[in-house]
Amino acid sequence: MDNKNAFRKAGLQLAYPVAYLYVYFIMPFVEPTHKWIYPTLFSIIFIAWNEIVLRGRKDKSDKRSYFWYAIMFLTALTSAIAPNFALSIFALHLCAVYAVLISNNTLVDGKTGAYIWLDIFRAVCIVPLFNIGELFKGFKENAAIKPEVKETKKFSFAWIIPACILIPFFIVAMTLLSSINKDFANIWKEISGIFNIFKLLNPRVIGRFIVRMIMAFPICIFLFAIVSSSARSKGEKELEMGNRCKKVLEQGKIVTSTASGIITGIFASMYLLFFIVEFKYIFGGLMGVLPEGFNVVEYARRGFFELVGIMAINMLVYVVINIFENSEEGKIKFSKGLMILLMFESILFAVVSLSKLLMYFRTFGYTPKRMLAMWGTVILAAAAIVVIISIIKRKSYIRFWILFAAGSYILMSIAAGIFTGIGYHGEAGLTQRGAYTVTVGNESGKGIYRVAIYADGELIYNVSEADNSPIITNKGEEEFTISAEDLPEGSNLTTAELEFEFFYDDQSNNSVSHYITRVREEDEIGTLIVTYYHRTEEIRT
Repeated sequence: MDNKNAFRKAGLQLAYPVAYLYVYFIMPFVEPTHKWIYPTLFSIIFIAWNEIVLRGRKDKSDKRSYFWYAIMFLTALTSAIAPNFALSIFALHLCAVYAVLISNNTLVDGKTGAYIWLDIFRAVCIVPLFNIGELFKGFKENAAIKPEVKETKKFSFAWIIPACILIPFFIVAMTLLSSINKDFANIWKEISGIFNIFKLLNPRVIGRFIVRMIMAFPICIFLFAIVSSSARSKGEKELEMGNRCKKVLEQGKIVTSTASGIITGIFASMYLLFFIVEFKYIFGGLMGVLPEGFNVVEYARRGFFELVGIMAINMLVYVVINIFENSEEGKIKFSKGLMILLMFESILFAVVSLSKLLMYFRTFGYTPKRMLAMWGTVILAAAAIVVIISIIKRKSYIRFWILFAAGSYILMSIAAGIFTGIGYHGEAGLTQRGAYTVTVGNESGKGIYRVAIYADGELIYNVSEADNSPIITNKGEEEFTISAEDLPEGSNLTTAELEFEFFYDDQSNNSVSHYITRVREEDEIGTLIVTYYHRTEEIRT
C-alpha cells in the first residue's frame, strides 16, 4: 500500500473519533476548570486530521495554511482569557473551515480576498449538502484497495519491564511538581481525570457517552464532507464558481460614476457639517479636555455607539457603490475622490470613538466589553485605511485587512488576559465609580441558594434563581455590585455597614452572615468574601 492509500485510510478511520472529540471538547456537559484546554487540544487534533486526509489525495498542503493553522491554535489557546469565550469559539470554527479550504487551495478567487464570505458560505452550506455521501464513498474506495501481503514481524513486549519500573517515578515527579505550583496541579488533575477508567462505571457517564456517540455521527458526516471533498478537489470548480460570481457582479454595475459620486458626496457633506457643528466637542475630547458640563462617563458614552454605527454604514456605502458603480472615463476620479473623503471621515470618527474609550478605560479600568469595543473600532478604522489604499493603487488590499483582523484578535485576547491578570481598574476612586464590587467565593461544600444584602440594616438586594437552583455552586464564585443609587437615604459606599446573608438550602432556614463594617478607602473598589459554611473570611482587593 502506497503512502497516499495509507493516509486516505487513516483519515477515514479517524473521522468518527475526531467528531466524537468535537462533541466532547467543544460541547462539554460540564464546563472544565481550565476551559482553554479542550479547544486547544481539539485544534491540534483537527489540524493533524486535516493534514492526514489532505495527504491522502495531494502531495502537500498549501503554505498559506500555516498562518491559519497558527491563528486557529492561538485562538483556542487564548479563548479563556479573551473578552468573550463564545466569540473565540465562533472564530475558531471560522478558522478551522478556512484552514481546510486554503490548505487544499480550493478558494473561489484563488487567494484570500473579497470573496472570503463566499468561500466560507460554500464550505459550510453547499459542500456538505452536495457531498453528504463522501464518508460512504470513502469506505467504498477503502474496500476496493487490496492490501499488500507483508511478512509479519514478531512483536516484542520487552518495553513493559522498564515502563512498569518508571511509571511510579513518573507519578512521583508529577506529584512533586504539583506541590510546587497550584495551577499545574489543577491542570494535571483535569488531564488525569480524562483517563480515569473507574468513572466510566458511573451510569451518568455512560449516558453522556451514548448521547455523545449519537451526536457525533451527523457531525462526522458533516466534517468529512468538508475535509475530504476539499482534499479531492483540484480547485478548478471553485475558480469557476468565482468567475461566475464575478460575471454576475459585472452585469449588476448599472449605476454611473456621476450618480455614485453624488450619493457618496451627500454622506460626506453631512459628516462635514457634523464636524463643524461639533468641532469643540470632538477635538476637545481628542486633546483630553472634557467639554463643559460633561464628566468622563457621560462624555465616553454619549454618541460612541452611534459613531461606530456610522463607520459601519460608511463601509456599507463603499461596498454598495463598489458593486453597482459602472466606471466612466473622466468621471471615475470624481467618484473615487469623494469615496476617499468619506473614508477619511470614517477614520476621524474612529479616532474620536477610540479617544472616548481610552479616556473611559484609563478612568474605570478593563472590562471585556470595553476591550472588544476598542478592537472593533480599530478594525473599522483599518478597513477605511485599506479602502483608501485600494482606491489609490487601483488594486484590492482587503487580504491584508483580513490578516490584520485575525492577528489583532489574538493580540487583543492576550492584552485582555494581561489586564485581567494585573487587575487593572483604572484611576477612578470609589465615589466616582458609584459602585462597590463584592466577589463571593463558596468553599462551604454546599450550594448557596439565596443571598440577602443589607446596607445600614435595610434590605437592598435579595438574589435567588427562579428555578430554585444554587446561585453559587460549591467551589464557585459570584460577583455582586452594590450601586450608590440603591443605598438607603443618607448612606454612602465608604461608610455604609454591609451585611451579606447566605442561605445554604432552598428552604431559607439555614444561613450565615458576613458583615463589612469598616470604612472603605477611595482606592478600594471591591472585596472578596470566602464562605466556609460556619464562617466567612474577607480579603480586601
